[in-house]
Amino acid sequence: MTLSDITPVGGGKHLRISVTSGRYTVRCMKFGTTLEEFPYCVGDVLDLAVTLDAKEYNGKNTLSIYIKDMKLAGLNVEEVTSGWALYEKSRRNEVLTAEELNGLLPDRNEFAVIYRLLRSANGFHGSPEALLGHLSCPTVGIQKLLTALDVLEEHGLLLQERTGSCVNIVMKNVSQKVDLFDSKILSRLKSLEEEGEPYGMAAENI
Repeated sequence: MTLSDITPVGGGKHLRISVTSGRYTVRCMKFGTTLEEFPYCVGDVLDLAVTLDAKEYNGKNTLSIYIKDMKLAGLNVEEVTSGWALYEKSRRNEVLTAEELNGLLPDRNEFAVIYRLLRSANGFHGSPEALLGHLSCPTVGIQKLLTALDVLEEHGLLLQERTGSCVNIVMKNVSQKVDLFDSKILSRLKSLEEEGEPYGMAAENI
């Protein structure tokens, strides 16, 4: 279903969500989620897990739809889960195999695809998985995307703030070119594979 409208209700504590497929539009409720916590944007194509509740109201039968879970359509949950685990492993400075390191390090083209998307949209607010779904680059997994965001922030190209399952990305104006590969973050990651021991500084302290 394509997300077509998000409306806060209940004093902003809940959301009424409209989704569309073909000529059909369905309204659903997502309880216990504020607009700021909701990780998707209008236009995203989603898979929904819902429950239905039939009640009689004013003499009429009505059907309410409650969203229990959702994800981007076509998202490989297993790949995303393992990608997050690898990214967190790298943040803990644990030893990486050559294959794991390769999965974490963006190349020049992948950096460019990610940066161009963020620049054209003037930032982003939503889940990293949703941002991944907007990339036209099948070689970028969630772990590589997260690493790229950290490096872009390291060089002052953007600011990112993570709240729950959402990330808010604000683009910065930069007047000169930067060498993304002159990066303490990338050097630390490479040392975890080459030397097999921690670089001595956690990523969040670099």
